[in-house]
Amino acid sequence: MIYQEAVDYLNEQKSQIIRPGLEAVSGLLALLGDPQDNMKYIHIAGTNGKGSTAAYIESILRAAGYKTGLFTSPYIESFSEKIRFNNQIMREDILIQLTEKVKAAADRLSLRDLYPTPFELQTAVAFLFFQMMECDIVVLETGLGGRLDATNVIKEAEVSVICSISYDHMDYLGNTLVEIAGEKAGIIKPHGRVVCYPQKEAAGEVIRRRCREMDSELYLLNEKDVVLVSGDRSGQIFRMGEHEPFTIHMLGGHQVYNAALAVMAIDILNRRGYRIPEKDIACGLAQTRWQGRLEMVREDPVVIVDGAHNADGARVLAEGLKELFPGKKITFITGILRDKEYEKMLDQVIPMAEAFYTVTPDNPRALSAEELAKVIEDKGVRAYACPTVKEAVGQCMKLGRDSILCAFGSLYYIGQVKKEVVTHV
Repeated sequence: MIYQEAVDYLNEQKSQIIRPGLEAVSGLLALLGDPQDNMKYIHIAGTNGKGSTAAYIESILRAAGYKTGLFTSPYIESFSEKIRFNNQIMREDILIQLTEKVKAAADRLSLRDLYPTPFELQTAVAFLFFQMMECDIVVLETGLGGRLDATNVIKEAEVSVICSISYDHMDYLGNTLVEIAGEKAGIIKPHGRVVCYPQKEAAGEVIRRRCREMDSELYLLNEKDVVLVSGDRSGQIFRMGEHEPFTIHMLGGHQVYNAALAVMAIDILNRRGYRIPEKDIACGLAQTRWQGRLEMVREDPVVIVDGAHNADGARVLAEGLKELFPGKKITFITGILRDKEYEKMLDQVIPMAEAFYTVTPDNPRALSAEELAKVIEDKGVRAYACPTVKEAVGQCMKLGRDSILCAFGSLYYIGQVKKEVVTHV
């Protein structure tokens, strides 16, 4: 294989036969010697905030001297972003080597009519990599849901983290918060420890009940215990319990709570015998960066990219933009998948919109730029359908240095937006 062949193999759906459950990934990993066993994990599920929370936790652990693995999805610019050791992406030659090993096992598994999905293949590569690098602890983000997610083959976790739960992927996870929360809560293991973001009551009760059933300790983040001291475009300072004030450089009030959730997880690790001093918690938080989350990629004009791809994510994005640019109108670049609640997403940002430039994400589930523009214009806002992301960025960059631009709607195209913005003259 060459690198692109390995990436294509890991992203390609091999069969129309997909069996819900962990049978295929468990069989695949068994053929590989069960590399996921005998490693320590922080397991993270939720609808929004998983990637940022994972990044905070990994950064703190690394600052404290631990050898860390990090598995997240999706990627923004390069496939190898998904799988990291000490925050360094996997080398291409190692990805090729491990992919060939996984492919050989998957070919054997297919003889039993078990066909791993792309995410199951990627998860197997990640476990092999973390075993190879002899990680002290792995921060493991679920791909979809939790109960039947490929990452849920692990036997136990040092801490299970449940981030904000809202409506998304309803075709897989259910149409109610109770059903969705039940899938997310599936990562909670017997006699474990669970840290939970503030949830709506229906979702919160599901998690509390699961913890009782599993005899797991539940630690709920109380918003009143987290106090924002100050914040601007350079970052935010917050207080939390008995800790000294922390500084983060990721933007948006929601990132304060994601960071606080990470600190709660670290506090539990310390009670379990880990050695993570206060100074390393502070250092790790301050050094955390995560692409595509209210990320300012240019200041002249201001350009922000955000991976918001559901109604709750769009609401949080709108709140963040109001905090950063009170009273200002925003020009949006947006591309959205057809199976998302795109009208609800648009309703969150339309009150602050100057105009929209729509694009078609590179995904078979994408809503076309023309269809999206029509929906927006029907809501009373100007919208221009663009044939390419490059065209949309180029048009927006002509609007002047005082403009505020924001690209959102799907993680499948904002990497390209970043690239076009950075290289635009």
